Amino acid sequence: MRGSNGARNEGTVMSRLSAIWSKRTRTHDGRRRLAWPSVVALHSVLVTTLVATASHDAPVNPDDPAYLRRQYAWFRAQEPARQQQLRKLHEDFQALPQEDQARLTRVMQTYNAWLTRLPDADRERVTAASTAAARLEAVKDLREREWVEMLPKPYRDEYVKLDVDARRQKVQEWRAEEAERRDEWAIAQRTSGEFQPGKVPAIFTGDGRAQIDAFVANLKPNLSENERKALDEAQAAIDDGNYFWYAFEVARLSHLHPILPGKVGPKDWASLPIEDKNYLLQNDKHFAKRGWQELKELRRTQGRWPEFALELADYCQKNKFELPVPLGDCRKLQMPAEVREFLNKSLEPQLQRTESGRAELKALNDAEGKWPEYPRMIIDLARKHKLSVPGWTLPGPPQVWDRFRAGKKAR
Repeated sequence: MRGSNGARNEGTVMSRLSAIWSKRTRTHDGRRRLAWPSVVALHSVLVTTLVATASHDAPVNPDDPAYLRRQYAWFRAQEPARQQQLRKLHEDFQALPQEDQARLTRVMQTYNAWLTRLPDADRERVTAASTAAARLEAVKDLREREWVEMLPKPYRDEYVKLDVDARRQKVQEWRAEEAERRDEWAIAQRTSGEFQPGKVPAIFTGDGRAQIDAFVANLKPNLSENERKALDEAQAAIDDGNYFWYAFEVARLSHLHPILPGKVGPKDWASLPIEDKNYLLQNDKHFAKRGWQELKELRRTQGRWPEFALELADYCQKNKFELPVPLGDCRKLQMPAEVREFLNKSLEPQLQRTESGRAELKALNDAEGKWPEYPRMIIDLARKHKLSVPGWTLPGPPQVWDRFRAGKKAR
């Protein structure tokens, strides 16, 4: 077993990159060959492979010629195939952009620092793994254990009672919650200037609040019970001046559940029009022999509108099926009153002004009778022309709401 000095020495050497190890020497015939190549991993698995195979017991001093000679001697002691593998690794690393080289170096340094701090038994488990995959699995197990040890006691107690598979699943759930909290904190920081105690944010001034509430009223039928409860609590918090929570929940849920103008349609097989059920049973082997549950996309989205209907519509399109009854409202006269007014007074007059707009209007009219094409095109054209569909799109430019979504930067 290698001691902690060995792990520390090799990782430090590798982390110095080609600035140290890309020195070249000349052979007796004048050709250039590599001295000990810079051993930098292109992937953490390769890093662990290298760490597990090297052996050093002297302090790292890359400016010491004697130290470099010892490292070179270590390289020359490797099997020819191993030497060639390391040379190839060096060449691949040198071909990477500088930012990738720097990132991989940080990965390597972090890994080596972590490995050095491990108890001897845990380090042995990593370095003695028979394959790169087994070594990576050992690293994952140890990192999970470390992460769990930092959790509050009720979490740790729950973890101990679970079997191996359930532990992995539970850790994934907890990590997702942690990531969500980090995202929320980052969003709160970048919107802190607008959302201050006692101040009404710009998006809630004028008729902004009424437009947001109208959108929420149409969004709620698409939400689960827990989602509706979270949205109601955030909406009630406005009475205490907490506008951020409401804006955040509206942006989050609208992103998870895009809505389309029209009445709520089928959310599962039972609520499909009978004509569509019979058509699918007669024309599709999945529905005829195994039932709709055979299709995992439909199982995943059952109980949710418009997700279930959208998945079914996509499936039918891919398999060239044409349902006799559209899955949702898809004609102008079927649209809610506020959408018809928007089409008549805002969108259509604007499209009539230009040749390209008239082409878009023709495409919209041609889409009548098709779901989800027609309602989706209304939303898309409104966004393209920087218009809001009352009650069906959030008021203001999209970037206003992007600020409340993880991964989006304020503009």
